[in-house]
Amino acid sequence: MLKKYIENEFKSLKLYPNFWSSNENYLCLELGRDISTSDNDYIKVVYDRAISVFKDLFNDNDDIIFVINVYTWIDCINRYEESKCCDLYYSSVENIRLKQYLRHKAELKKVNVYSEYISCEDTGDKLKKIDHYYVKCKVKDIKYGLLIEQITKEELGYRFKGLADYFIINTNKHYVYRMCTDEYIDLVFLNNEDRLKIRDKYIDINDDQDKYY
Repeated sequence: MLKKYIENEFKSLKLYPNFWSSNENYLCLELGRDISTSDNDYIKVVYDRAISVFKDLFNDNDDIIFVINVYTWIDCINRYEESKCCDLYYSSVENIRLKQYLRHKAELKKVNVYSEYISCEDTGDKLKKIDHYYVKCKVKDIKYGLLIEQITKEELGYRFKGLADYFIINTNKHYVYRMCTDEYIDLVFLNNEDRLKIRDKYIDINDDQDKYY
């Protein structure tokens, strides 16, 4: 399903760790703009900004593909011990923080995996393989608020075992939402007109992408 969607609907989409440089019609929004992590309301401000953007891009009944990436780096090939450069902990869907964000246990049975072997020329680093674990569902089937909250808190002293790299693809409108840290959101759009609308609405926290386009 994921591979077919990319091939047929969103041919330019690349779900790579260097998301910002791998895709066209990319937009970065700085969630921590004009506020310090030492401020008492920092988490609330960042969370509210992230939720606001999400709700501008997704409705509860929109069809989505919820994707969780697991990366294997070339330095780790043929190595069996756990190390910092390997995501060996995430080698099975049971160890990924996924079920916590699904409202219905039945959705776990729908999880698939699509694997990509990557050329260094594609990413400019030593990434060798990406396993895309994914489930097709509705927005209302995932606890996106909890996901955003935990990503916001992860680097602020909280720990959520199994937290990974998440992409939420709106297959009706062809948007992709990715939040890795409390600092920013990565967005990719099939159509540049949609990117410009969001860029203009969130001009106060928009990272200056005009230098790239």
